[in-house]
Amino acid sequence: MGQIGGFDYPSEVTVSGPLAFVADQFAGLKIVDVSSPTTPVLVSSVPVFSLKINVGDSFAYVASGYGGVKIVDVSIPTTPTLRAQIPTEEFTRDAVAAGGIVFIADDDSFRISNAKNPDALISMGQHLSIDGANNVATAASIAFVTQATQYPSNTTEIRIIDLSSPRSPVVKSSLDVPRFANLLRVSEHTAYVASSAGLQIIDASDVSLPRVMGSYVAATRIVDFALDGSLVFTTDGTTNLNILDVSDGTNPTLASSYRLPGAGYAVAVSGPIACVSSNGLRLFDISNRLNI
Repeated sequence: MGQIGGFDYPSEVTVSGPLAFVADQFAGLKIVDVSSPTTPVLVSSVPVFSLKINVGDSFAYVASGYGGVKIVDVSIPTTPTLRAQIPTEEFTRDAVAAGGIVFIADDDSFRISNAKNPDALISMGQHLSIDGANNVATAASIAFVTQATQYPSNTTEIRIIDLSSPRSPVVKSSLDVPRFANLLRVSEHTAYVASSAGLQIIDASDVSLPRVMGSYVAATRIVDFALDGSLVFTTDGTTNLNILDVSDGTNPTLASSYRLPGAGYAVAVSGPIACVSSNGLRLFDISNRLNI
């Protein structure tokens, strides 16, 4: 459909309404108007190191490495403003927000901050010591946090944390998956974990007894993926945009594959549009999901 250049190395992209928010690492947070998919337009940028990004309630929450979490007011997309910073003790890898409550994974811990009023941040409760925490995702009153372990175990531990009392988060269970997990997404009580071993699908309907219900072995490491109902769109740093069918979580399969014009990295899906960082930011019509 359309494309736009001017990006260095996007590590994550998310779409909210007519806007795509791109975490372009040292090149900052960039906001792109995708309301006309054939002619996307860069509307603004914020000069903050941007590794991961989560958008909600007119704010962008940016995992900013040693800069902690940056809270950017994007209510006026053409003039975003840095409203606040949540400091962390170590390198912040990921941050997600729900209702103004921010859940953070840094290299040393999982922590929670109340940012409902960005001008008066409140640290909530104890910080759980999780050495190597690198991804966080939430669903209802549960948080999933990945913890990369060291050689020679070559595994990633997934901690499942009860958030029913945010000031006193409690680890309910944990589960090991193969290799280093570089990405985590959650839909209700199902967690999807990407690593060099492919995609692992975790059933956490019983939070005290999670289990790997299925896995997909990818030819190369999955760099990014986006959930879209019973489909998962994946990139792997090559020219492949793969679409997995996970309607049967016990047996995920490759449903379709699309050849990109260059190496594909960050990917996001919203309605009939997929945004992929591949020689810039490219937009694809996915109205027919399996025939792009």
